[in-house]
Amino acid sequence: MLPNGHSRLTTEKREELRDFPMVSEQYDNASVGLLWRQTSTSFGIFPNLVVPMDTGAFTFLSMWPVDQRTTELELNWFAPAWEGDEVPEEHLQRLELFDTVMAQDKANMAPIQASVESPGAQPFQIGWHERLIHHFQRAVDLSIGEELLPAGTAVSDALDSYVER
Repeated sequence: MLPNGHSRLTTEKREELRDFPMVSEQYDNASVGLLWRQTSTSFGIFPNLVVPMDTGAFTFLSMWPVDQRTTELELNWFAPAWEGDEVPEEHLQRLELFDTVMAQDKANMAPIQASVESPGAQPFQIGWHERLIHHFQRAVDLSIGEELLPAGTAVSDALDSYVER
């Protein structure tokens, strides 16, 4: 967790995929170092941007709140330029894979929300991904001003001491 609601999440790629080139030499960004190639890293940029990084292309996932339980998700892809008007097959495959992952994530959102709102989740035992969400929500509260929030809606400050300084 980084100051001001920002975050970085890095997880090791499975060993059998670690050195497997996910991008052809033609579309690979050669300046990307080994650490980035052997891990899956994403950045959370306050207030509403998640950027999962890759050596050949990446997305901006922007979340736009609609109401208390609804958020619109906007996806923007960034990739190196290519010759001609046809999208290269490699990029089409990457888009298809990402669509599959996003479909799984979106299918899990309602059950996760129900779980978070359940009485069983109240003892504040959360995993790393949930900590990043909590950290973001805390930054929103601080941006608004805790004194301006409706009673009982502020996020706990329990994780504040874990923010990298």
